[in-house]
Formats: sequence, C-alpha cells, structure tokens
Amino acid sequence: MDMEKFVNSRGFSFIDWLWRLIVMNIIVIFISVITVFIGFIPAYLAAFRTIKDIKESKQSGNIFKIYFKNMIYDYKKTIYITLIFLVFFIVMGFAAWYYAPSVLSADFSFQNFDLIYALGFFYMLFCIFIVGLMLIHLPMVMTYFNFKIKDILKMSFFMCLKFFLTTFILFIIWALSIGSLLIGFLIPFWFLIGISGPLFVSYNFTRGIYWYLSNNEDDIKTVDKFDLKGEEDD
Repeated sequence: MDMEKFVNSRGFSFIDWLWRLIVMNIIVIFISVITVFIGFIPAYLAAFRTIKDIKESKQSGNIFKIYFKNMIYDYKKTIYITLIFLVFFIVMGFAAWYYAPSVLSADFSFQNFDLIYALGFFYMLFCIFIVGLMLIHLPMVMTYFNFKIKDILKMSFFMCLKFFLTTFILFIIWALSIGSLLIGFLIPFWFLIGISGPLFVSYNFTRGIYWYLSNNEDDIKTVDKFDLKGEEDD
C-alpha cells in the first residue's frame, strides 16, 4: 500500500482526529479534577483553540505540545474570564439552592413570601441558563477575536441570542453529551470524547459565521450596533 495515500485517506484522518480528541478530552478532565473544576474553562478553551489550529493547519506536530502551548496563550485574559464565570456560578448556584427548598416544598402556595421565592428561584435558573449559552460561544469568541474582557462577554451574549438556532443546536449537542453521564454504557465514551467531541462539532458548525465576522468586524459594530473594541484600541 502507498503510505502517502494511506496517510491522506479519510480512514487515517478519522483515526488521527479520534486520537487527538481522546487525548484532549482526557487532559481537560484531568485538569478539571485536580483543580476542583477551577481549571475547566482554561482547559476547555485550549481544547477548542487546538482543534481550530490543527484544522486550519496553523500548528502541527505533537498534540500535547500544541495543547499546552494554547493553554498558556493569553493566560491573563483566560484567568480573568475564569474568575468571572466561577464567581457567577457560585453566587447563582447558592441563590438557587437558597430558594429551592421553599419552591419545592409540599406546602408551597402562591401566598406570602412563597411567590417571591418562586420568582427568585426561576430567575436564578434563567440566568444560569443564559450564561451557560454564553459559555458555549466563549471558545469561539476568544479564539476568533482579540477583544477586551468586557467585550468578550458582550460578544458571547450577543452571539448566543443573535444566532439562536445555531446556539440551540449546540445546546442540544452539549445536553446530549452531559446527559450521557446518566446512561451507564455511555459513560466510558463520555470520558473519551464527551467534551472534545462537542467542541469539534462546534468548530465545524460555527466556523463560517465566526470566520466571516472576524474578517468583517464592521458588520458587528454598524449593523448590530455593538461597540466592540480590540486590544489595539487601548
């Protein structure tokens, strides 16, 4: 068999990408566990950037070298973003936990303070849901654009609402991935590609949108009236 033809074949490409996704998935899980999930977002962002770099032939070679190079890329901004999301989820999670007993109790009624507790509880869940959607777009926004931190958050929020159908499809993919943890025989597959797999799909599904916007930022600023500034505006 011609080795060059084999290396360039679809079968080899599939196996090669499967290997990369498995390696990245294990790294993300490992970093998340040893850092008590504080390191999840940096590891998650590095996985997406690695997928994009390899797909676009910007980097090649050892997957470990590429991944950890991407993990320390723009690390200060990544740390700040991580802290913002971490604080948000801790505060919102605690608030939802505080309201939950009153809302879920057997003697709940729409009287006295019960209604206020119910509104507070569902408001917290809604906020967590919206920020979860922003988290889906965060890797693309941080990889394709060189924005300030506040503009990264604005753009992530903007993208999850502006392209809601795309966001909804990605949400379903992530929901299926997370839901697979509840199905015994799927758990081993989740530990192999449960995070990197959805990120790979996200890249392929959104690259047209993000490539266009990253090369036509005026469409964001004028058409959608988003006052987004790059680092060069400092």
